[in-house]
Amino acid sequence: VPMSTPPVTMASPRCTWQCKTIAFEIANLLIRAGAELDTRTVHGVTPLEVSIRLPGSKTIDQLIAAGAWLDAPSTLDGKSPLHWAVKRKDIATVNKLVQACANVDMATSAGQTPLYTSVEVGSVQATRLLIKASADVNIVEPVEGKSPLYVATSAGAAAMVDQLLAAGSNPDLKRHSGTSPLWIAAQKGFANLIAKLIEVGVAEPDIRGMSDSTPLYVAAQYGHSAAVDQLLKATRDVDIPTSHGASPLYIAAEYGHYSVAKSLIQASANVDHEEKHGYTPIWTACQRGYDQVVELLLQAGAASDYENKAGMSPLRIAAGKGQARAVEKLLQASAEVDAQDRSGCTVLWKAAESGQSDIVDSLIKAGADVNLQRSDGIAPSSRYRWINVELSKKSGSSALSIASECGHADIAGALIQASADSNHRTRTGATPMHAAAQNGHADIALKLINAAAMVNVHRWSDGATPLWIASNNGHDKLVTQLLAAFADVDCEHPGSPGSPLWAAVQNGHTAIVLSLIRAGAAKFLRPLSNINTKQVDLPDEASGTTPISVAALFGHADIVQLLIAQSADVDFVQPNGHTPLYDAAVSGHTDVVESLLQAGADDCLLSDEGSLLVGLAAQNGHANVVEAFFRARQKVQSSDRSSRTLQLSVIELRELVRCLEFCFYRGHIDFVLHFAKRYHYSARLFGHCGAALVPFFPDFSILMSVAKFLQPPDLASADVHLAMLDAGFCSANSVLQAGTAAVMEDIAIRRLGPGVSVVGSFADGWGNCLTRLCGRTDPDSDIDVTIIANTKQLHIGDGSVASCRNCENRCQPVDYEDGHIKYSCDVSCPTRPHRGSMLRPAFDNVNALPCCNYPPIQLLELNYRTNISTSVMKQLRAIRDATQCHAVAASPPGLEGDRMRVSTNMLERALMQSLTSVQGQLFILLKYLIKRVISKRVSGLKTYHAKNLLFYMLDETPVQDWQPACLVQLVQKSLRMLIRYLEDSRSGPTTCMTHFFLRDAAVYLRKGRHNRRDIARAVSDVLDELPIHLAKYCQKLTPSAVIFHPFLLVPLSRRTTADLEGPSPEYHAIYDLVQNLLHRLGAEPEDSLAAGDTMEQLMLDIRRLRTDWAGTARAGLTALARLKAGEPLTAAQLAEGRPVRHVRWLKRVKSAAEAKEFVWQQVSRCDFAWKFCFEAAEWPKFRFLPPSIRRAFPCGSGSYKSLFYCNFDALLKGLRLELFPGETPTAAELFEDAVAGEADPQELLLLLNFCSDTDILVRAIHANKDMITSCELNHIVVDFILNEPTMMDQCRQASLEALVLAIDIHGILEAAGMENLDQLRFQEDFLATPAT
Repeated sequence: VPMSTPPVTMASPRCTWQCKTIAFEIANLLIRAGAELDTRTVHGVTPLEVSIRLPGSKTIDQLIAAGAWLDAPSTLDGKSPLHWAVKRKDIATVNKLVQACANVDMATSAGQTPLYTSVEVGSVQATRLLIKASADVNIVEPVEGKSPLYVATSAGAAAMVDQLLAAGSNPDLKRHSGTSPLWIAAQKGFANLIAKLIEVGVAEPDIRGMSDSTPLYVAAQYGHSAAVDQLLKATRDVDIPTSHGASPLYIAAEYGHYSVAKSLIQASANVDHEEKHGYTPIWTACQRGYDQVVELLLQAGAASDYENKAGMSPLRIAAGKGQARAVEKLLQASAEVDAQDRSGCTVLWKAAESGQSDIVDSLIKAGADVNLQRSDGIAPSSRYRWINVELSKKSGSSALSIASECGHADIAGALIQASADSNHRTRTGATPMHAAAQNGHADIALKLINAAAMVNVHRWSDGATPLWIASNNGHDKLVTQLLAAFADVDCEHPGSPGSPLWAAVQNGHTAIVLSLIRAGAAKFLRPLSNINTKQVDLPDEASGTTPISVAALFGHADIVQLLIAQSADVDFVQPNGHTPLYDAAVSGHTDVVESLLQAGADDCLLSDEGSLLVGLAAQNGHANVVEAFFRARQKVQSSDRSSRTLQLSVIELRELVRCLEFCFYRGHIDFVLHFAKRYHYSARLFGHCGAALVPFFPDFSILMSVAKFLQPPDLASADVHLAMLDAGFCSANSVLQAGTAAVMEDIAIRRLGPGVSVVGSFADGWGNCLTRLCGRTDPDSDIDVTIIANTKQLHIGDGSVASCRNCENRCQPVDYEDGHIKYSCDVSCPTRPHRGSMLRPAFDNVNALPCCNYPPIQLLELNYRTNISTSVMKQLRAIRDATQCHAVAASPPGLEGDRMRVSTNMLERALMQSLTSVQGQLFILLKYLIKRVISKRVSGLKTYHAKNLLFYMLDETPVQDWQPACLVQLVQKSLRMLIRYLEDSRSGPTTCMTHFFLRDAAVYLRKGRHNRRDIARAVSDVLDELPIHLAKYCQKLTPSAVIFHPFLLVPLSRRTTADLEGPSPEYHAIYDLVQNLLHRLGAEPEDSLAAGDTMEQLMLDIRRLRTDWAGTARAGLTALARLKAGEPLTAAQLAEGRPVRHVRWLKRVKSAAEAKEFVWQQVSRCDFAWKFCFEAAEWPKFRFLPPSIRRAFPCGSGSYKSLFYCNFDALLKGLRLELFPGETPTAAELFEDAVAGEADPQELLLLLNFCSDTDILVRAIHANKDMITSCELNHIVVDFILNEPTMMDQCRQASLEALVLAIDIHGILEAAGMENLDQLRFQEDFLATPAT
């Protein structure tokens, strides 16, 4: 019975359902009854299509006979029943449909015909039936333009190709990318198909495909020698180049396909064909080290001295890449051994630079001139004259010079033995000894000394001697060698203040200071102007400085004690009025202050601001320094019972009140609470002192009495976890910070060269800042940068290379034992620290040697059982197998200089980047306890011990225990583990614990340590006090988003002008271009530019900065240029910048690799490049700026006078406030981040100058108190407060309110049943009882 029309959402209920259940008889009855044959389901499927798609269906014949629509297309993809039959390779059904006249050329929605589908699925029978039915064999699908013949050829289906060719398929039909069937056959190496296509008469045997490559080229590229032989029979030109200019022979040589190259040469290929850069086949074969191909090309007459456009010969590139066999072949062919490229680099020089000792030996034997120097003569242009070009590489250095610089001792020895000039000078006057001293290569220096090298020679560029350089860089072994060779200990550095002793003191090299003093440098302990020696040109800010003043300023306590022992003047007053005690007190160096006071330094001297030194320490919030002053006074009182005792007591009380007053001005509440624990305050005490804070001290004294007995509350694990989450300590922020570190690493590689890796806590994503996870680095932390030398790799093992599979036996075998390799190195200065501040983090550059393998790692064995996740273990094994290993200059105690430690930094970084939030929080807490709590009581532990502890916790702790509710218990478990390691009687006195990755190695305690028992006792005490320490820690936490300022993070380096050329420099060159522009704008006099420079050229260079990368810097530089030229500015021009401070989550990423890509996307689209920190002996001076702006831009970076800081956003805002006060928002609105505590010096100085709201200024001063201290702005801020009487009261009131919050006085009053402080003030018994 016919059914009514069903709803659209339903199928025809009878016919379709019966077909699906293969009920042949019922379907036949329905068809006879007149059921609709072509009704579709909601998916557009007809009964005939269902019958074809279901195996064993018996209804196909009935539906065809009843007149079902044979070409009904699916509404989803346009496939007809014939398509489905072909796809299922149902030959019988295909035959039935073809016999019933189904459309054999019907295309799907993707443009594919049944013939195309039959070829794609490889059905020869279906293809035969469709061709017989006159299917179009040359129809192409529209998406990629593939023809059936192309698809068959790509699959290597010979029988299918035969059928299509016999049916008249066009062999020259190209897909959209330009590739033909012949091209794809050549790429896949199907020689038989190539023969078939050629046999039928391919019209274009040299048809071009992708990148204009011919079939012959692509066959040569993939090394298909049989395919090449077939193509050579038909090709008309064997040298047809690609769009890059490369010929088939060139690409065969590049990939080392010997048989292909041989066939091409036999076919008369041009052996000297140049691609677009001038590279020839022999050149690229030499670069890749295919010596057999090199020999083949030489035998065919290839030019051995053919130079590319850069002037590099095959011999030069082979030597630089360490291809020893290729070098031998070229030398045998009489290649020019002393040829120089366009940069003036010789073959011997390049081999010496890259550490190829065997190649150097070959070149020397071939008669290379060992004294031939680089002769390029490249110097900075007038526009870039400020840049210190790497003259050691571009100013006439010899092979011995570069070998000495890079530390290749064996090469230096070979060159010296070959009569190389050990006193050769570059155009800067640097000798090989200078180069060795610069980088601490003591072994090379000894060879040079034995070769009669001069040790007292001055470098022409700056007057430095090797001894000064070695002393400045901390290479004590090399200093000892130079002193033994009678180096002049009194020789001064004209380009920098002081002698070698001064340089060693400034950088904290205690051992060198002692060596120099023993060698007779003690006379330099007095000021330079007081000794009878030649004068030097010291910078104004440093003239008259003594070593002890410098040591005090930078906090080198051990050097201060050493200099005191040598009778240094502890009260010497510098021209700026500072004494050593002044510098130490203001900088917060408590140990230095104690040493100076013990040595009799006068602590009653007034500063140039009229304050006692103890007051200056208080202004900067240095409570420990203030206590050191008071302790020193108490010692005097206890030893002298004269009338001076009463006088000192009164002075101490007055100073204490004055210190508290200063702390109230600056908002140092921590300072106030610190003294509340140590002194009993009362109203009568402050009345005796005549305090200026009388209106505040009645309440204040009560607060202090309560605070004396205040204990922080106990916090549960969940509370600590939530507090840390609020401060950003979560896995998402960690991965994001790791991404910024990866971007920074990319920029550093482009600036410093390959081999640079950012490691340590910043790259780990955890621990570079202990109070928040925000991309910042604490002032007492640093960013670790490993620089792996471009030298021969070391193979770690038993001293043989038999098992080395990665270096083709060109590595150097070394023995391995206890986590170290047996390799001599200079460990006097294993790292090169670059000091930092709150504006720019410190850097620790570590030089390393590459290794081709890791030693055995038990953790990564397949049978090792661990709680670390499988995915992380897989990643660690991949890193191990990728041989990303290196060794650093660190030796076990007693073996200094004879061992190098195998670094597992890459493995550690990967494991740290995989931490969950709870795991990362555990690490932060352990690092905090070790660094900020335990290390204040005993010395010996390092922050690396926290990381090693965490790794063992990851290994031993089940996954279910890593819960927020278990965080405190995890900390306790970790500390108990540390105590067990310290109490292990099997460990030596210098050992703390076993290395996590290298179980045969130890992690040692710090030098100058307490004994292990005392350290274990201190850890146990902290474990007992853990709730108190965790509560105090949580009070220090502050929320913040992840910030990223690329050019405050990239390691400082001087670059050549090469990266500055072009219409728009690459991202890494923004730093150099901005510095270049600033120096040109700051040229004196103020209304002129540097010689050879013009304002038009300057503006053109400014516009080369991309607005999406550095729009704010570009706007700021444009404003400076207009002001210098006297041109008018508009408010709109000053508002063009769109600076971005934080990296925002636009999507969640799970790995550091994804985060790197994500951060790069944001950096390339947004303006992150607006804060810069530069290193320069002289800052640019912008005298054309208004005085209010000039005082802030640029600004210094604390005590480090060689660094200057620029914030272009602050510059633009300051100019808007100065030039257009009525057309711009208020200063408070423009600098709202500064008010919230995110200020830098420029923002705060401009806010003080332009903001009239004292409440806002007080908030800004208190919120940025640490930055004010770090950047030495204290005297400016205090003077500003003292000159504004209303601000004095507001500062005190704001500090008192903060104190009330810190003590939670309202909670205490409620607990005591009191309503206000007046009730509490007279309860002396209450205040005298600690329990209460």
